[in-house]
Formats: sequence, C-alpha cells, structure tokens
Amino acid sequence: MISANLNAQNVTSDRLYTQVDHMPQITNCYTSNGNMYKIDRCTSTALKSWFLSQMEYPPDALKAKIEEKFLFLAIVDTLGILTEMRPTNEMTSDLAIEAHRLAHLLIDIKEPWMPGMQGKKKVKVQFEVLVEFKIADWNNEVLRRAKEAARQDSILKSNLKLDSIPKKGK
Repeated sequence: MISANLNAQNVTSDRLYTQVDHMPQITNCYTSNGNMYKIDRCTSTALKSWFLSQMEYPPDALKAKIEEKFLFLAIVDTLGILTEMRPTNEMTSDLAIEAHRLAHLLIDIKEPWMPGMQGKKKVKVQFEVLVEFKIADWNNEVLRRAKEAARQDSILKSNLKLDSIPKKGK
C-alpha cells in the first residue's frame, strides 16, 4: 500500500535536493501556466508580507533602530508540507528570537506548498527563507494594522443599532 501511494504521488526518494527544475512554492502563487520567475517572486513577496503581518518588532531593537536579516534553511517535503526551518546562524538577539518564533509559526500554520519538482517527480527540497527586520517596513505594517483596526471598529459601530440598547429607568 505504501509503495502504491508513493507511485501515485510520482515521488522519487527521500533524497534532499537543493536545486531542482521547479522550487517549492506557496500554493496560492502557483499556476500551471505561470512563469516560474513570477511564481518565485510571488512566493518571496507572500512570505515577506506574512512575516510582517505576524511580526512583533522588539521594542528595544526598535528604539535602538536595529535592523537585521536572518536566513533559514527550509524543507518542503514531497507532499508540500513545510517540515523544517533551521537558522543558518546564531540566534541570540531579540530580533533573532522573534525571527525564530516566526519561523516556527510558519511551520505550525501548515500552509500548503506546491512541492519541488525534478522532471515530473515531486521531491523533497531545501531552500533559503529570509526573515527581514526593517524599520520602514515595520512602520508601514503598524499603519496597516491601525487602519484595519479602525475599519473593524467602524464596521462594528455601523452594525450596532441604538434601538437595541435598553434604556435606563424604563
């Protein structure tokens, strides 16, 4: 049964690839007719946006105007599951700790990926993922969050009917 399942998935072996014909992609970015450069760019942009949306810039690093980049080695298996994100360097600063939290969160949410392909075979692939802390990007994210909160507050207030609130003394 296992071998039939593997054959049905068109999978090679447990070999770990670092270069393949088609690198793993976030499923929402993948189209069978798409230009691979555009798909790669979409995945990079989607990851950057997702990291920003989940990020909490450490206050001390923000105050000290510290910006850093952290590189992780990620592995997507033949089923399109992100199974690992390993830092490539020491993770001791406050920003590094936040980058590590974001990497684990990305694994935990179980976002589906299109697996890497070598020829017509799905393969397990290791590739680099960048988590970047830039103050300008963070400031834009804070504005985006504030606008979203204001929009949600406005929707909540517009849905609230004053007639449904009981009046005191009646």
